[in-house]
Amino acid sequence: MGLDIALTGKFKQSGAANRQVLEDLAARLPDVCDNLSPDFIDLMETDEGDAVFIALHPAADAAVISIPERGRLECVARTNSCGPGYHQFVVELFDRAAELLNVTWDRTDCEDDTEYFFKRDRKALEDSMLNWLSQCSRMLLESVTDESNTLAMCYALSNSIPHLPGKIITPYGPRTFDWLRSVAADPSLGRDFFPWWEPGYNARTMLGIARCLMWDSVRWAVPAQAASYSALVHTHELLAQAYRLDPTLAYPWAEWHEIITLIRACEDNSDYRVDSALAERVAAHAAKAQPPSIGYLRGNVTHRFIPGWTFDTPGAFEPVTMNHDNDEDDDEDSSPGFCLAMSDRVLNFGLYEVEDDHRGDPQASAGRFHQSSARHLGQWQLNGCVVSATGWEAPTDDGDTLMQVDIVAVGPDQILTIHAFMPPDAPVDWTLDIARSISHDPDAASADDDEDASDD
Repeated sequence: MGLDIALTGKFKQSGAANRQVLEDLAARLPDVCDNLSPDFIDLMETDEGDAVFIALHPAADAAVISIPERGRLECVARTNSCGPGYHQFVVELFDRAAELLNVTWDRTDCEDDTEYFFKRDRKALEDSMLNWLSQCSRMLLESVTDESNTLAMCYALSNSIPHLPGKIITPYGPRTFDWLRSVAADPSLGRDFFPWWEPGYNARTMLGIARCLMWDSVRWAVPAQAASYSALVHTHELLAQAYRLDPTLAYPWAEWHEIITLIRACEDNSDYRVDSALAERVAAHAAKAQPPSIGYLRGNVTHRFIPGWTFDTPGAFEPVTMNHDNDEDDDEDSSPGFCLAMSDRVLNFGLYEVEDDHRGDPQASAGRFHQSSARHLGQWQLNGCVVSATGWEAPTDDGDTLMQVDIVAVGPDQILTIHAFMPPDAPVDWTLDIARSISHDPDAASADDDEDASDD
């Protein structure tokens, strides 16, 4: 359930192909829309044809402009996750697109769940957003049977989600069930749910976008991948731009200072530099601020990317696809190469079948993956599996050593292995937390195998 805009209208299309019209439109939109950066706009091919995608906010899906047939423009967007300021901006964006092509809207076929497109009533738009949130809160409360679970509102759940039992994950930070009940009873209490409330794309808007990125995209560790470094720089740039426009806003000083510190830790590998004077001002404010708390990825993340298996890792770990093309030692039963990396630590995953002569004997199954000389770190009978962990100093190709912890989880039919690599003097307690978090659902794993077989 969301608040959608779906507009359609006709225009006189010359001999130009649909893609050419859209390319020209995408190039001209930044000139007629205040603060619409070309970086927000992307022309992509879809199953229905070419379309212009305009990604204005990390909490919302992109607004889409397309030409489904010659001489007809379609514009669609969902706005409830961001708020009335975003909705108003998108409507005005669609208006500018229509003006560039001399589109006549077919108002009988246009839809706007808030009615803002038709009435341009800002107060009614705000009320629509708040009433939607209140109704959504009531529906969520009615559907919940266990308030210890992790729920989500306007937040896309993937195979890796923040581990926050008893909380509602939103783009702008976690909420409690008490908050949900309050908003269900009084819609006016929900205004702070929306990261883009005020009209226009201004300093408050940029700050709201930066806070959303802090919650969902920043990993709060020295980046192991280019994408994480880009997230740090993008968030800093948004905060810096907002600060230049309005230094009086309530900035997350401690978190901003942390981001600057992480960016500077990468200066040996990047030409990007943070302005020193700005960094000093941020540091001065951060020294008087509360300790940093924004960021889902500060805590643990629950992963479900291996069917039938769940486990938690620190949120600072980020996915890395491994290339095994030249690895002759790969076991044919192993899952595709996949790992999570965090600065100087790596987690490597494998999935294997339990050998027939080891069924019912978890210790024998695990023995395939533990070094005989390794130090025993623990064994646990967990949900659906038996987990064991050992540690040893593994040699590297350059003659040094790494601490390697081998975690082996044995289920009725499958074995999950997690090999953790870190500097030799690093503590290993965090790997044991991962081991103790493992859970296995054999039925879910079997169902996935059956689905793969049917696809074949």
